[in-house]
This record gives sequence, C-alpha cells and structure tokens, in this order.
Amino acid sequence: MLNKSVAKTTAFFLSGTILIPILLYISDGNTVGTMIVIGIWGFLYSPSFLNASTYMISSVPDRSGVWK
Repeated sequence: MLNKSVAKTTAFFLSGTILIPILLYISDGNTVGTMIVIGIWGFLYSPSFLNASTYMISSVPDRSGVWK
C-alpha cells in the first residue's frame, strides 16, 4: 500500500482513531466483541509508526547535489 500512496495508506491506518471508539461502544462490554475490536485496533495501530516514518522521509526535498 505504501508503494501506491503514502498519504492514503496513512489515512487508512489512522482511521482506527475514529473506528475503534465506535466499535468499542457497539461491543458494549461483550468480552468476545471487545477482544475482536482490540485485535482490529492492533492491526490498525501497529503499522502507524512505519507509515509516519515513510511519510516524513518521502516529504524531504531531493538535495542530492548538496553533498558534491
């Protein structure tokens, strides 16, 4: 996903900040439902650091001629 669009990938994985509280509210104390939501949360949160790093690296202007 990062090869196609860094911004879209970052937006997809950060969508968990909106999605997870809604799903936790819907699970309403159901143990199995809460465990599934926490699993989804882990899936959406884990790659966020990699996405942020890739986004910062890709936004740096090309300065390859500076060090010559």
